[in-house]
Order: sequence, then structure tokens, then C-alpha cells
Amino acid sequence: MGIMIMLWIIALVMLGVVVTPVAAVSCAVAARARKSSWSGVAYFAGAGALYGLFVTGWVYVLARIFNRSLPFPVMVVVYFLPYISWICFVAGGIGVSIFAIWDNTLGITSDYVAPSASAFSAAWMSALLGTIAAGCLFACAMSLRDLVRRYKLDRARRTEAPSLDFGYIKPFLYNYVWLFTGIFTAMTIASYLASIGINIQGW
Repeated sequence: MGIMIMLWIIALVMLGVVVTPVAAVSCAVAARARKSSWSGVAYFAGAGALYGLFVTGWVYVLARIFNRSLPFPVMVVVYFLPYISWICFVAGGIGVSIFAIWDNTLGITSDYVAPSASAFSAAWMSALLGTIAAGCLFACAMSLRDLVRRYKLDRARRTEAPSLDFGYIKPFLYNYVWLFTGIFTAMTIASYLASIGINIQGW
């Protein structure tokens, strides 16, 4: 689990590094096409680069340059990556780990039972991991609710000049927070599995 999360973080960072210059140039060109001042071009280029670090986020900046809100289907595409990453790699990884703990405690899929496994310790770890997963899903739901509320307000509001709401970057930041939480959770799981006599190489 921990190795997979680390590889995923590295992949996201590498994608962000590739996308950032493309996003900056695209936003600068779009801002200049909209006859923004050079300071405005620099502002939107910088914002595009910042959002580009999160791979899909810069599309929001591009829409705001044209003083538009993203169509809902485009919003789904832009924010699919952080939310699916958030849920799958943390809550999903914990679910798989809980099954692995009970599998090595009760021998669900095979006759093998870990030498030091006990139902009490498995239940304690499951409760701990379940609490973390529930917190992750709750935070994800709250973030999504905030994003939808912000989006509805923007759709209803009309402004004369393009403007950015940096609240739209929060889901990307939260995704990384929970991914790093997932790494520490994976270390806890690996420590537990090792304590009951399981080979944790690659976990």
C-alpha cells in the first residue's frame, strides 16, 4: 500500500512538472488574446503554472480568463483525478488492508494463520483503520460539498472582470494531504503485520 501511494505521488508530481509550463504558456496567450495588461498576463500565467502543478486544475484558470465558469461536465473531468485518487488510495487501500489483516488472522482465503495473530488485535487495528477511513471519506464529502457550493455561487455571480477564487485549488491540496496520511497509515499497517509474523516486503 505504502509503495503504491508513493509511486502515485511521484507520478502526479512528474505529470504536474510536465503540465506546468504548458499551462503557464496557454494561460498567458489566452490572457493576452483577451487584451489583458502585461501584469494581468503575468498574473494569469503564474496562476496557470500553480494550478498546472496539479495536472488538471489549470483548466479552471483558462475558463476564468474568459470570465466564464467551467461547464459542469468539465468540472467533473477536472476534479475527477484528485477525488478518485483521494478515495481509492486512502479509503480503498485501508479496506484492502483490513481484509489482509483478517485473512492472516482467520485464514479466510487459505489455511495460513499468522503466528502471533489474534482476533483482539485484529479487531483493534480494524477499528483504528476504519476510523481513519471514515475520517478520509468524511473530509472528502465535506470538500466536495464546499466545491459544489462554491461552483453554484460562481455560476450565479456575474463580474465585469475575470477573477480567480483560489478555493478551487483546495481539493488538490487535500488530496496530497490524505495521500501522505496514507503513507503513514501504511507504515502502521506494515508494523502491525510484521508484529504478527507476516513478511511485509513491498507493503
